[in-house]
Amino acid sequence: MGYVYFTEEQKERANTVDLKDFLERQGERLLRSGPEWRMSSDHSITIRGNRWYDHGSAGKGGAAIDFVIYYYGKTFPDAVGMLLGGEQGQTYRQSRKQEEIPRKPFALPAANGDMRRVFAYLLRFRLLDYEVVSAFAKENLLYESLELSKDKTRQFHNAIFVGYDAEGKARHAHKKGSAPWEKAIGEIWRAAIPGTASTGMEKAVRSLYSRHPSICFPIFPCINPIGELIVMFPFAV
Repeated sequence: MGYVYFTEEQKERANTVDLKDFLERQGERLLRSGPEWRMSSDHSITIRGNRWYDHGSAGKGGAAIDFVIYYYGKTFPDAVGMLLGGEQGQTYRQSRKQEEIPRKPFALPAANGDMRRVFAYLLRFRLLDYEVVSAFAKENLLYESLELSKDKTRQFHNAIFVGYDAEGKARHAHKKGSAPWEKAIGEIWRAAIPGTASTGMEKAVRSLYSRHPSICFPIFPCINPIGELIVMFPFAV
């Protein structure tokens, strides 16, 4: 097979294809995730314009050509040809230049006066040991929030998982709904706190509210029911 040549203009057009438009034409269903879109077939991948990022990998991401090579296993020439519509001559609209959205300042939600709902959820529905949950609460890695709805008519009690940097300052937080009916109807609600940063705590936090909860204690390694070794640290290093 001879060398496939693409001009710089062709490569530029391929690399700036709007990935949402491209993926929808491939039959993919996309879910809104804030200013980004998340693939329904792989929730770890988010896209925005011609950019993508795989949150479940070691920092993999990039523009449209890299995505087709990474996700579909194509060679560079095949990826460019696929993005340009191949022999069918299909064209995809180009991604608009994305405006920078200022990051919201990081702030932990207000704490509730007790952790009754969070303890009940994690012990009764996630089947964690009391000692594990108590240890996380004692180290301020876990607490129950008290948050109001936008119209101030309802209260929400969420489990807040906190990650700290090497100086012991809170930098990362995830919230997980603590209402028992969420699990009963099969909905698992969780989200990162706006402005949150990576501290290395994410995997330890996920093990507490994952589909397969881990029964273990901070700073000691443990094995969850699917056989994955997890090491938890009370502070990120």
